[in-house]
Amino acid sequence: MFPLEDTITAIASAHSLNGLRGIVRLSGPNSLAVLERIGISFPDFYANTASELQEQRGNQPFLFDSEFSLGEGVSAIPARILCWPGSRSYTGQNAAEIHTLGVLPFLEKLTEVLCRTGMVRLAQPGEFTLRAFLSGRLDLTQAEAVLGTIDAQDPKRLEAALHQLAGGLALPLQNLRDDLFDLLGHLEAGFDFADEDIEFISAQELTLRLENASSVIRGILDKMRSRGSSETLPRLVLYGPPNIGKSALFNALLGKEAALVFDHPGTTRDYLAAPLELNGNSCLLVDTAGDFSQLPLNIERKAAPALPDDSFSGDSLNLDFQSADSSSADFLNETSQQLARSQKELADFPLFCFDTREFIQIRPEIVKVLQERLISDSDSLILLTRSDLVSSELIETFISSLPTAFSRKIQITSSFTGRGLSALRNVLGQLLSERAGDESDVVSSTQTRCRESLLLALESLERAQFFSGTEFQELIAAEVRVALDQIGLMVGAIYTEDLLDSIFSRFCVGK
Repeated sequence: MFPLEDTITAIASAHSLNGLRGIVRLSGPNSLAVLERIGISFPDFYANTASELQEQRGNQPFLFDSEFSLGEGVSAIPARILCWPGSRSYTGQNAAEIHTLGVLPFLEKLTEVLCRTGMVRLAQPGEFTLRAFLSGRLDLTQAEAVLGTIDAQDPKRLEAALHQLAGGLALPLQNLRDDLFDLLGHLEAGFDFADEDIEFISAQELTLRLENASSVIRGILDKMRSRGSSETLPRLVLYGPPNIGKSALFNALLGKEAALVFDHPGTTRDYLAAPLELNGNSCLLVDTAGDFSQLPLNIERKAAPALPDDSFSGDSLNLDFQSADSSSADFLNETSQQLARSQKELADFPLFCFDTREFIQIRPEIVKVLQERLISDSDSLILLTRSDLVSSELIETFISSLPTAFSRKIQITSSFTGRGLSALRNVLGQLLSERAGDESDVVSSTQTRCRESLLLALESLERAQFFSGTEFQELIAAEVRVALDQIGLMVGAIYTEDLLDSIFSRFCVGK
């Protein structure tokens, strides 16, 4: 845990080499004093105490124009200064912002000069928002909404993050927590006066309040209603012909040698599954055995005979190409391919893999059927592997010849050179984020962290309702305490350093 008595600084504006305006942020006891150290002159009203200044402006900053120096022999630099004296800033500490020229090297020099005074140190990722949380200015759901706002890639995600930041989740959780604390107080008062004929809460009122609390939790869970909020991780399934590099791509996406890779068809017999994190979204990546029924029809391969021209039809495709003659295939091959097809059917995101060399020779009529089948499924993609074996010019010529809606479904990759892997991770991460956020105004990271606590709290309240109206008041109180602990974990009333590190380490410096 970083010490709160330090004064921290960081660049708070977006990085740019030619920005018109940049912001350097400070927070901590020395925030105002260090400004004077670099030559900033304060207006006369700063002779007042911090409490008097707070009384004048409340949460609003004081704003004034001044200038500062980056060292001897350097001209004075104009700046606009915003100051929050006292505890009403974002971080709950003395805070200030220097608004000046937006050129990145210049802003880096300014932070360096501030740190050289010995009064300030460079902030760690997320440290400003961490201080806001620790000072009670934000709860954990709002802190995660700050990150959601920064990472939002579309208006819907931004709106959800801003709604959560404004208290869309924090307020109902806090109200629920307050109500359960009040309910627990009535129950425990009854224990203290158990020998006296005093009823602090009736069985009917107890049942009603427990039902209301359960209803609130169900409502929050409903806001997380999407396939991405189910208890099982979404499945990304690599599926396609044998010996085209699916296992190599599986390893490349995971960043480790999880699957055996060998230049021979049928190396993968069973399917392999491993958890994968993409843009803060958890999923399960599945590598399947090669399916001979996925061979492009006009390609000769040693692994299986080419299929006759009339064996392909839109009616029979269903993204399973008409199977080659498998009479000579052994039982193991057939079983492994059946497992692959089963995994494809279970896929939330089917990823159809083809060797780039083969795919760019595919016939127009096959492209047409593939387009019809894939465009209707917004969660499917075509992954072209081994692109390093084909010239970029040839690939680009082929892709440009395809209908635009179809070409958008294609990702070009090479596990050998790493080509396209970063872009593929971003596309898959965006698909996961969109799935996790469908019809939800809760950011995906909060959904992931809080869902289990919500379910445990709901189970405790339902058990408490079961005992309502009985003499087992102590059991009811115990279940209410469990629910309170789980809600405390969500809002951050109960936390560990590991939890805070897992949340705030994902922030950028300056936030």
